[in-house]
Amino acid sequence: MSRESVSIPLDTYIEASVTSVDVPRVGYRWRGTVEVKLSNRVTIYLMMSGSIAQWLIPGEKVRLKLLSEPRNVKGDLIALPGEYELYRWWDNEWFPIWPPWRRETRLPRRDPITGRTIYEYTIIAREAVTEQDYMEIVGLEQYHYASKEEIVAVWRCPICGRFIESNIQPSCPEHEVPARLHEIRGSLPSSRFLVLELGDRQPFEPKVVAYVRVDTPIPLMSRKIVEKERVVIERGIREKVFPKDWFHPTFWPLVYSRRMEILRRYRELSKMYRSRKIARTILGEEVSEEAIRNANTAAARIARVVVHPDYRGDGRGALAVKMALELSK
Repeated sequence: MSRESVSIPLDTYIEASVTSVDVPRVGYRWRGTVEVKLSNRVTIYLMMSGSIAQWLIPGEKVRLKLLSEPRNVKGDLIALPGEYELYRWWDNEWFPIWPPWRRETRLPRRDPITGRTIYEYTIIAREAVTEQDYMEIVGLEQYHYASKEEIVAVWRCPICGRFIESNIQPSCPEHEVPARLHEIRGSLPSSRFLVLELGDRQPFEPKVVAYVRVDTPIPLMSRKIVEKERVVIERGIREKVFPKDWFHPTFWPLVYSRRMEILRRYRELSKMYRSRKIARTILGEEVSEEAIRNANTAAARIARVVVHPDYRGDGRGALAVKMALELSK
């Protein structure tokens, strides 16, 4: 039976299963493809951001709702990001994973003396999904550090895979092509980014005025306490307060490889690239796939909030945290 002759219902929930997930390492945060097979054995390729696609596992059941006919490209049926909805079975219910989370709200600007509303901003909070979204985040990080010595991003050549540290998009010295953004300072492959943009901005205003980074929980937490005039370290305090499944298994590459091997590899990469940031980036990438497959926590942590310097003091930071909490529910 040819794919052209198969009728695929639109605006109807269809049971399917994930057959493969393709997330390229260059540009993995915004580029991803999920191959699903419908109950009538038709295969459709779903285009989505890699930051979401990487969490799907081949073999798991999903629910698909096509909003328009898939495009036939050389015999393959392809659904673009705005042409479908996708749900994942999670905690005994169908949980929406595509399209990405998005909210629109109003943020009043008040008179500091009278408290009267002077005007209101339209704020759109949504998950970062495009390369431009992440470029905007890099720009916000530069405002935050305001120092040429602080490197906020790691880039990668799309041809040879060379890693380059830079605050602006560099070119590969060997192939002379623009490098692609690979990692943002302090983030993990499991990190999710929420951006706040102005819905009715003027031409001179920035598109993104704040962002939040949501990470998987840190694997360990300890504290120093004083007992009988002696300072001691109390370990594992988090599990003494909260249930263990809130935090385990988290994204923790050290669990999946022997510590000495990781340290040895880290030293090799640090010597090769003369950069500890690049060494950490490469090392995390080498074990990230297995770590993400095993990560399954009921909790997340807000790891970073950055607001554009021209838009601080109006409650955007608090709004960003509020939106991140809604995203994490």
